Amino acid sequence: MKDDQNTINKGYKIYYCDTDSIVIDKPLDKNFVGEGIGQFKFIAKIKRGYFISNKLYFMIDQFNNIISGSKGINSPTNENDFINLLNNVSINSKTKLSIKNVDEGYVIITDRDIKLNYNSFKKRMKIYDENGRW
Repeated sequence: MKDDQNTINKGYKIYYCDTDSIVIDKPLDKNFVGEGIGQFKFIAKIKRGYFISNKLYFMIDQFNNIISGSKGINSPTNENDFINLLNNVSINSKTKLSIKNVDEGYVIITDRDIKLNYNSFKKRMKIYDENGRW
């Protein structure tokens, strides 16, 4: 958190931050980027990004490659899913379900349908624009 505060103090806008990643509006000082402990690895310049919650994001880089993350669920497959979540529309997705039978010694892994409620992400403070969109 202290590093986040130092970044803000240097005039960066932070769009997303997690334990080992940060999305900001301009390049970090070279001292913060590299392969060393405590340094960030540069991944891409982002054209558009949607940051719904911790570990649930979707970005399109300058070469139109998709970078996405979704812990615990199969990733929503397209940009429209994230736009819907931003516009207060819930979406359907899938998650992996493991069914274990210890007595018979097997595990079945299957997909399970789930509904991602746009308003279920409460770990992070939502920041709204002048039109009331977050």
